[in-house]
Amino acid sequence: MEKPMKKIADTYGYWVIALTFAIGIFLNFNFQDRINANEGKGYDGDYYYQIAEQLKQGETPAVRAPFVYRVGTPYLASVLPFSLYTNFTLLNYTATLLSSLLLFYWFSLHLKEKKTALVLVLFLMTHWTFYLRYTGFYPTTADPVAFAFILLILIQMERFRHSRSLVNGLCFSALVVVGVFFREFLLLFSFGILGYGQPYDSQKKLWIRWPVIAKNIPWFLMVFLLGGVGIFIAHQLVSVTDYWYGFSDSLFEYMYKKSIFDLIAGAFNTFGASLVLIFIFWKTSKEFYNKHHEVALLSLIALSMCWFSGGDTERFFMWFSPLFLIPLGRIIERDLPFYTNKKIWIPLLISTVFTFRMFWSIPPVDSSNSFQLKNSDYKFPFFQAFQENCINLMSYHGDTRIAFLVMLEHLAVCVFILLLYRLKIKQEYKSL
Repeated sequence: MEKPMKKIADTYGYWVIALTFAIGIFLNFNFQDRINANEGKGYDGDYYYQIAEQLKQGETPAVRAPFVYRVGTPYLASVLPFSLYTNFTLLNYTATLLSSLLLFYWFSLHLKEKKTALVLVLFLMTHWTFYLRYTGFYPTTADPVAFAFILLILIQMERFRHSRSLVNGLCFSALVVVGVFFREFLLLFSFGILGYGQPYDSQKKLWIRWPVIAKNIPWFLMVFLLGGVGIFIAHQLVSVTDYWYGFSDSLFEYMYKKSIFDLIAGAFNTFGASLVLIFIFWKTSKEFYNKHHEVALLSLIALSMCWFSGGDTERFFMWFSPLFLIPLGRIIERDLPFYTNKKIWIPLLISTVFTFRMFWSIPPVDSSNSFQLKNSDYKFPFFQAFQENCINLMSYHGDTRIAFLVMLEHLAVCVFILLLYRLKIKQEYKSL
């Protein structure tokens, strides 16, 4: 079984992803309803739709900040020749296909086997927050094109790590400069440069090898400052009607309001109980991060973003999934006999199917009053399945009781896997 899978991944991996994408499109058009908030425009998407309308009419974009600064996706939607809904849908599906192919390439850079990279990509593509499914629900979102830029930036970051040339540095800078027109947080990927050359060492003063950091700082400043110029230009091209929140406002608000429970529950809702494997095989994860300080540094920044940048925790974890899932891929490759034991993969598969809502469409936001839940919205959860209001799929926005029950279900699977792992260790010890 392993050899055919290896041959398929090595030879036809990109085609398998394209076929999965086509199947997903078919299922979306037949079974997925569009979000019903703001006449199908959604929440943030309502502002992006307004920007696209204004650009199509030759007007200066003028809506609430910070949405008005994210002119990239609305601009591209405004230049296509169809209706704006169709333009957003075509644009976001195209970006999703590109992202899926780039994701396969990105994982292949860090994993020994392309079959592992393919499994991880297909794993993500079935999740309800991944853009293959989410676009059908929320066509006016700005996330899919930004996600494509995340992958382009990460791939260029890896090329730049291997070859510190001016051309590679300028390509990195160009991607960040253009990317910030889609989402401002893409500027943060410039910090990955500070992890080049393994500069962090617990044996050194302040854990830092200063000569290595000194070599990285000029390149970092080049990319960061040019990205900052991109943000400045975006601010000059638009008109702000009013301010909803800024970076510092969001940071302080969610530091106060968003608990560690919301963060952990959001991580489980995004990646499922497979997360426990990263902690069981922590040595494999540590070994990878010790060799790739740039990924470790960006992962810490990403985790902070997931916690403090807003309430849609699951969406944020999906943004940074290219970083968070590499250790899981390494674990699959190194500890494959444990992972493929039917006592392990069967409960993991079952819980993943329900967590990702693989056989369920994304439910509507069944409330006329935004995030206000009604009595009919409360259904006993089995992971992420059976809920009839999209709000209850999110750890922060949904009902706390439902989030707590879902967390208990994930923890039950984790405890079961941990017990099996301890049993395996005991058996190995007795056989010595």
